[in-house]
Amino acid sequence: MGLARKLIEKIQTSIPSRYSSNPDAMDMIRDEIKNMEWEITQSEKGARSGHSALNKEDGKGYLTYINTSTKSTFPSYLQDIFGGSGTAKKFLDAVKKGQGVIWDRIALEAIDRLENGYKNHHGYDYPNRDFIDVVKNPIPF
Repeated sequence: MGLARKLIEKIQTSIPSRYSSNPDAMDMIRDEIKNMEWEITQSEKGARSGHSALNKEDGKGYLTYINTSTKSTFPSYLQDIFGGSGTAKKFLDAVKKGQGVIWDRIALEAIDRLENGYKNHHGYDYPNRDFIDVVKNPIPF
């Protein structure tokens, strides 16, 4: 069962040959992975916090709770790539290694971002027309 699962996982996460056999497309994918790496390094953890303060409006001296929590700015693909257990360290280690199943998953996410665009807290990026042209119409040498 374990061998079959690994084989299925390898097939599902391997980069299609139309990308891997195209050096220009792979360069663009690596550049997008560097962009994703930058997003991860710039992201911040969220924190749950709050404090109680005197409610001055009612004049009775009751305390009111003020929520000062912050939301995480990590992109959602961090959890998607690792199946819900992603951390910045795991992501950065996989990018540094530059190969393996996790790197292939990161590359597939980068391909999706290049082909379809993406939205995050930094804004929206449109699909990369140069990448789409390179993949659909590769120039033979």
